[in-house]
Amino acid sequence: MVWLPVVGDHGSELYLLLSKRPYATIIQYESMRTYERGFTLIELLIVIVIIAALAVVVFVALNPVKRLQDARNTRRASDVQTILTAIHEYTVDNQGSLPAGLSSGMAETQLGTGGNAPACGDLYTGGCNVAVGKQCVDLSTPLAPYLKTIPVDPLSGTVAETLYSVSVSTSNIVTVNACGAEGINLIQNGSFEVAGAGWLYPWWLQVRAGAAATVGQDASTSVDGQYSAHINITQSNLNWYVQLIENNLPLNAGQSYTATFWAKASANRQMYVAVQNLATYGSMTASLTTSWQQFSFPVTLTQADPSPFLNFNVGDVTGDVWIDRVSLTAMNFITASQ
Repeated sequence: MVWLPVVGDHGSELYLLLSKRPYATIIQYESMRTYERGFTLIELLIVIVIIAALAVVVFVALNPVKRLQDARNTRRASDVQTILTAIHEYTVDNQGSLPAGLSSGMAETQLGTGGNAPACGDLYTGGCNVAVGKQCVDLSTPLAPYLKTIPVDPLSGTVAETLYSVSVSTSNIVTVNACGAEGINLIQNGSFEVAGAGWLYPWWLQVRAGAAATVGQDASTSVDGQYSAHINITQSNLNWYVQLIENNLPLNAGQSYTATFWAKASANRQMYVAVQNLATYGSMTASLTTSWQQFSFPVTLTQADPSPFLNFNVGDVTGDVWIDRVSLTAMNFITASQ
């Protein structure tokens, strides 16, 4: 009896059994060899789509806004240490003398080249306390051997107004603060980017009898995103006769916050802004110009209050006012001293 191999279909091997019988029996065995097959293009695309979908779900679940804020705050903490280290190295190399622009007992001052620009002072975000009219201090020249450039806030800082501040105690202890430090924004729809008929919600415009005004979503000018809130006052009265309001702010008694907003007007004017209800917990009178400016003021809830609200009072002057990027955040301190 003899086995003779022959080639079968699809690469399999056939063995022909020859025997003394007048017929032959054919037995087929699958080849011991294996044939590997790669992924098809369709299968690869399906896998990529599934991975991308999972990545989106995880990203949303991890709160991307909070993650971006945390990343910027990490950068700010690094910048604060960088600035403080450069000042310290200058002091060591110059027999204890402070860099030009700093002096013993110096009140908190914003770093930058802005000089006496209005944005150099009146800065209370991030726990900073830079007084109105305070000029910026430029340390770029004395610190040049230690810093390539003075750091600027990763969100809103510029070379002119870095949003980093410095103060010096009477014992020459230098403190650097990150005025742009971010917390969770308690204002809803602060940049007025909601589409459709409900674009203003949960804000609302209160117009009392004796004044006339309208509010619209303006796509022609903005600071953040595509839109701003545009208030057109056609009949003036007292400032509180026309108010843009957001109610029911979730504030905690004893907690300190920072209210921040950007605004401009069709002509120079004043605008009173406040967080209040049972009492006034923080307020300011903003001097608006025809250019966008950022304003901020501290807020402290001095008592339990079920429904504090933020209001912009614009009823005392006819014309146009634009408001954008409104926030109210718990103070988040990023500071270092040496």
